[in-house]
Amino acid sequence: MMKKKMIAVGLVVLMLLTVLSACSGGSASDHKLDPAFNEDTLKQEAEKVIDEWNNQDFDAMAAETADNVRDKLTADVLKDAWNQAMPKLGEFSSVKQTEIAPNGKSALVVAVAEYENGKAQFTIGFDQNMKIDNFFIK
Repeated sequence: MMKKKMIAVGLVVLMLLTVLSACSGGSASDHKLDPAFNEDTLKQEAEKVIDEWNNQDFDAMAAETADNVRDKLTADVLKDAWNQAMPKLGEFSSVKQTEIAPNGKSALVVAVAEYENGKAQFTIGFDQNMKIDNFFIK
């Protein structure tokens, strides 16, 4: 069990580093969203992923991951992360805010979701095929 927890923590750190490295360097005007992406579609897909997360449909989430993270974002890893992060937040209320940022040839959607006992911030990365290539929650 401890090994799984370390893997989940390591995964979260790895994803955080990915997000931080994507956000550093240059001004925002230097980085534009790849034209392959549609902002409305990105928001809809992010909300779908958040719904799957809230419904603990980890198999569906894992099936939507990009090849380069498929072995890291397994249903088991997602379930472990959910068990660590979510029980104290209570029932899901709604997604209150969504922002989109470029991440190289990928796109990041940062969404703040309201829950009965607090908020969670999701950072979900999508590749150009709309597969999840990054998932972080805090």
